Amino acid sequence: MGYGYSPRRGGASPKTIEYSLYCLDLALVFQYLTEIKKYYIVFMYFSFIAAILFPVFSRAREQARKTACLSNLKQIGTALQMYAQDWDESLPVATTWCIWPDSQNNLQYYVRLQPYVKNWQIWTCPSGWATHHTDGWDTCGGTSIPHHATPQMISAGWVPPDFKLSYGYSENIQNSYPENVQHGVNCSALNRSKLANIPEPSVSPVIADCSGLINNGWRIGYAKICQAACRPELRVEGNARHNGGANVVFADGHAKWFSGDQCGTNWDTGIWHGGCGWWGNGQR
Repeated sequence: MGYGYSPRRGGASPKTIEYSLYCLDLALVFQYLTEIKKYYIVFMYFSFIAAILFPVFSRAREQARKTACLSNLKQIGTALQMYAQDWDESLPVATTWCIWPDSQNNLQYYVRLQPYVKNWQIWTCPSGWATHHTDGWDTCGGTSIPHHATPQMISAGWVPPDFKLSYGYSENIQNSYPENVQHGVNCSALNRSKLANIPEPSVSPVIADCSGLINNGWRIGYAKICQAACRPELRVEGNARHNGGANVVFADGHAKWFSGDQCGTNWDTGIWHGGCGWWGNGQR
């Protein structure tokens, strides 16, 4: 008796092959998804770590800039004291530029102090100017402080063409000298530029991180903008130069960092002595 012949004998049926391929596809898909899951977990892990570390690195970087800025201001504070010794115990004086725009006679404080500093770069804070601010407002002049007539001092040749000024000077001290009476500046006769006429120099701000002349504490604390004094909503960390605060030099030559709110409240409450007149806070 013959066994007969079947063409599929010893082989798999088409359905069996199709099912095997289907299972293989599923296995490959499962393996692929498993690999994707691994990569996804790794990606999420590093994203989580980055979200934690990037702000830390950013603050650390800004801390380094704050330290460099404080070093600048300490050297400027030393220059102030040297200048006072040579000029009969007086700090640099000038007149607010819009009152007396004279580039030959109304020399600004950084021009007068430069022989004691001898480094133009020291006037630029490493965090002095950003490309944008929290609300898109400008920096009262872009790369330098126009309130201190930097464009005019550059044009007159007193400072280099690439000079950038990041630090504001006390508008009260600057204008407080007897000869300034002729320009109609109030409080000038008190001669507060004389160290002897500053009763508490250790709490009297002279130079600081600022976007203009120092005439209120909020402008110091949130130094990337001009409007912090009149617009409280702008008093946010992003508008401060150094991790939410600013560096300040006082009349005794010492320099220190303060938070933005400390700068404003110290001025408003009279802890800091800003002087009398239009640009002071009533505290001599």
